[in-house]
Amino acid sequence: MAALTDNSSSGILANAPILYKLMVGDYENSTTMTGFNVPPHLEFLQGDSGVFGFQKLYTSYLANASVTNYPYAALGVLYLTNPTDAPISETLPFEGSADGTTYGAAVLTALTSVNPLVWTPLYQLSLAHPNFGIELQLTIPANDTLILLMITTAAPLATTSLTSQFLSLNISGVRKLLEKGATI
Repeated sequence: MAALTDNSSSGILANAPILYKLMVGDYENSTTMTGFNVPPHLEFLQGDSGVFGFQKLYTSYLANASVTNYPYAALGVLYLTNPTDAPISETLPFEGSADGTTYGAAVLTALTSVNPLVWTPLYQLSLAHPNFGIELQLTIPANDTLILLMITTAAPLATTSLTSQFLSLNISGVRKLLEKGATI
């Protein structure tokens, strides 16, 4: 589990660089990150369209009210390289869970050719909604690598004695980019 340092509507966007550094092992002790519930690991593309995804239901006893104040977060990171001399563009579906206006969800990109990394938000969920499904246009510049970062938070499902959080992150259609010459 990674806890964000800011629960304002810009919290996910403000914390994206910190979450990315935590995910890739460049952790600084100057943050309030607490660690991982599931350690970072590689996932393989699944199915004909190439789905990159994670889904899990977390259930625990409702010991106090703060259990749902810090939802689980899922981070998906894809490095999409374009070795060709022309840009590669494709519209991809993104789906996931979100705890609503407290932390929400976001999709951001950065180019490895820009140092330090500059994160560009493509989408941020700021409405109270337990999940989302969107399509976004991605463009990988010629001879460059695009870092795609998707952050989702668990949607709370509370009862009187148990609390559950459903966490979901899915990026579909990744094989469309591979068919156009991109590599992962």
